Amino acid sequence: MHELPLICEEVAESRRWTETRVHEYLTQRIHHRLDEEAVERRVRELLGFVGLSPFYERRPAELSGGQRRRVAVARALAAQPELML
Repeated sequence: MHELPLICEEVAESRRWTETRVHEYLTQRIHHRLDEEAVERRVRELLGFVGLSPFYERRPAELSGGQRRRVAVARALAAQPELML
């Protein structure tokens, strides 16, 4: 069975999301597969891909709605899905 990440139109304001920084939120998705250095490289690569490299240390309250959605896209991509619609 393949994992298909879901990105909602409105990014959920879950406690996990509101209390973490952007890089921590992405790290939660990939930390079990890579060593620390590789995780940081991957997080920075994902943020660069969605155009949010300068937002590595930001909190959700510091992001616009569109930026939050792009973080959600980066998090979905962190799972390395075969298909993303």
